[in-house]
Amino acid sequence: AMLSGYKDGQIYRADEKAYKDQSPQRNDVVVFKSTKDPNTIFAKRVVGLPRETLEIKGGKVYINDKLLEETYLDKDIYTGPETFLPEGKKVVILENTYFVMGDNRPHSSDSREWGFLPKENITAKLLECFTNCTETK
Repeated sequence: AMLSGYKDGQIYRADEKAYKDQSPQRNDVVVFKSTKDPNTIFAKRVVGLPRETLEIKGGKVYINDKLLEETYLDKDIYTGPETFLPEGKKVVILENTYFVMGDNRPHSSDSREWGFLPKENITAKLLECFTNCTETK
């Protein structure tokens, strides 16, 4: 099956039972229904977990005031602020919600823009994929 918005030829495997008995963990790439349009499916990386404090400062992400080492990003990737999360503003992630971002930060519509992702919107865990797996346009 292809996700809407994915490019032709992108192949991925997803585990739809992954979160039946456990919660998403940081760094998981989750497949979820858009909070704006349930017919649109995205895949993004879990960056912040419920009850954590998250802040974007100087292009970097801080969780509970500690710098988050994001080894999956290219070294020169700058994480910019967005409407939901302006520069230097701390947010506390709500119970049963997650803060997700695409790896291609400059071109990702994600929690920085539209807020927390409710757990019930998450449909699967992405297991393996080829290029640009956390992006849809």
